[in-house]
Amino acid sequence: MGAPAPIRRQLATVLRTRREELSLSQEAVAARCDMSPRYLRSLESGRSTASVETLGRLLPALDWTWADVAERLDPEPQRATGAPPDIHRVLDELWAAASLRERKVIRRVLAGFR
Repeated sequence: MGAPAPIRRQLATVLRTRREELSLSQEAVAARCDMSPRYLRSLESGRSTASVETLGRLLPALDWTWADVAERLDPEPQRATGAPPDIHRVLDELWAAASLRERKVIRRVLAGFR
């Protein structure tokens, strides 16, 4: 099961925008992270969902961090309403869609921040 369509489209836009900010072609980014240009096009169009492992390879190729992506997904960390930021909802949904293997990777990454 992949990420819900709205999240997938939002992430696709964020990734494509970042690549364009760097003035990189899809082919150049794909080569940097050992990914086919066709798969990158699919990610950037929202047709495919990036796994945690795929994002882990793609973000360094875009000279980016997980925090950079989170900021773009929800540029307003605190809402006046007191409701949790959208990023929490996004992360909850991504976690729910993650496989057991992906969850292990996430846990290892987060453990490094303690």
